[in-house]
Amino acid sequence: MLTLRRFEELVDTYGADLRRWPEELQADGRALMSVSPEARALLADAQALDDVIEAARSADDELRWRSGEQEMALVRLRAGVAARIAALPAPLPSRERFAWWPAVLGRRVGSPRLRFIGLAAGGAFAIVGGLFLGATYESVPPPTGVLTSLLQPAAIGTLAD
Repeated sequence: MLTLRRFEELVDTYGADLRRWPEELQADGRALMSVSPEARALLADAQALDDVIEAARSADDELRWRSGEQEMALVRLRAGVAARIAALPAPLPSRERFAWWPAVLGRRVGSPRLRFIGLAAGGAFAIVGGLFLGATYESVPPPTGVLTSLLQPAAIGTLAD
């Protein structure tokens, strides 16, 4: 159940209309109002404030908008947005999204020349990567301990002679 302090925070945050409160707190708010006169007084004060704010907003709207003009502006706005959305080109399916690149290269997809270029580029990349790794590889000096030298593989003497 809600405490009176938490109820006051919720009234300050969401106002007097319990329908604007989070759904999981609405039932607790109603339960507290049924047993607490302080909670009912807080809600009545918040309702008075909400009424004053609504009256000021409607008076401001009457000064700014003529009768029905606000609804017409909203209709025009929605129609403009719908027209812009309708004018957008349809998105391409995923496999056609990159179908423009053969036209840029001037070749048809799957031609032997394009396959050769792809293979050559992949091979060149592998060679350059291997050279880079070989250049940056730092060899480790051989172990110096007796036990580690026994565990290292040695050349077979009969084949070396």
